[in-house]
Amino acid sequence: MNGVPLRVHVAPVDAALATGAELALPEVAARHVQVRRLQPGDALRLFDGRGSDWPAEVLAMGRREVRVRVAAPQPVARELPVAVTLACGMPANERMDALVEKATELGAAAIQPLLCERAVLRLEGERAERRRAHWEAVAVAACEQCGRARLPGVYPVAAFATWLAALPPDGALRIVLSTDAQATPLARLVPIDPPRAERAACDRGERGEAGAGLGQGADGPRQGIVVLSGPEDQAAATQTIGELPVITASGLIVPASSLADIVMTAEGLLCRQYLGWPRNDERLVAGADYLLRNRLNYHDRDVYYWYYATQVLHHMEGTHWDEWNKVMRQEIPSRQVKSGREAGSWDPGGENPDRWGNPQRGEGGRLYVTCLSTYMLEVYYRHLPIYRSRDFLKADAAVN
Repeated sequence: MNGVPLRVHVAPVDAALATGAELALPEVAARHVQVRRLQPGDALRLFDGRGSDWPAEVLAMGRREVRVRVAAPQPVARELPVAVTLACGMPANERMDALVEKATELGAAAIQPLLCERAVLRLEGERAERRRAHWEAVAVAACEQCGRARLPGVYPVAAFATWLAALPPDGALRIVLSTDAQATPLARLVPIDPPRAERAACDRGERGEAGAGLGQGADGPRQGIVVLSGPEDQAAATQTIGELPVITASGLIVPASSLADIVMTAEGLLCRQYLGWPRNDERLVAGADYLLRNRLNYHDRDVYYWYYATQVLHHMEGTHWDEWNKVMRQEIPSRQVKSGREAGSWDPGGENPDRWGNPQRGEGGRLYVTCLSTYMLEVYYRHLPIYRSRDFLKADAAVN
């Protein structure tokens, strides 16, 4: 098999992973292997959700069973230095799925869905548990794709007041992210050298109802977290705070030494669009301008960044999209392989290999780069611009 081996989750309750063990994969994992048409002798990676990847080899492929041999585990250190539990009011429709997916990819240690007073989505009882199990599966899929080896916890749905009352009086710092003009700036909120302690970061789900706590990591409390809130974020962000991770007002998690991380900026802006930021929000416009200053360039290839930036700017429409699209629609097709056995695909290597798609570094390969390149070219058909759809719904509601 070319490129990076398939990576699938095997829960400890489904199969006991051990060095040298030969076992049948659980149904869901087996289905992934069958869809990818792996054959005996092909390599894959299993992860147990507890911090390790287990290299494995396919022994036998059957209609209902896939047997593999497991090699020695390899610890994976890709977690944030602070365990963040994101608690949030549940958005309706598929937005909660997107929130769980992106929170997992950004490194959240746990996710607490909250039932808030003015929430549209109302879940309780068996229905709430089914949704929780679904969100847990979304988190598993996100870990398979982004390379995390620890699964975030997805807690049962809780009423905001109930959850707040149940928080332990452990002295942990809990911070509400806010865009209120009177919000306390970072410089007065967090000391320059915060003590090693468990902390909490909150995301406001609705006015007056915060939404997040911070849990105990699997290895105990980790280094403190810095939370930026309010209109003074930009000034606060310029301060030196060592190598602490930072959650910015846009919802990005980046090192303090590199606040302007272009990939995380694109991901964070897309999350904010789905979570309701209006198109004329000055923070969103500034972010879109920043993406345009870092437009698609094959001398510095990064299809992962391009993929998210394409979606953000497609939703922005207007000049932002026109400027990005006129380069993308020319450059991406021009780099497609035109002949030979790889015709139709995109080469991840060459003189300027992709940032994340070079199989020689154990990263994504041809399939990875080809998929994301294709998705970018399909953006016109795959995604109805968010703001256009909202305007249509408002107009339709006014007529009716």
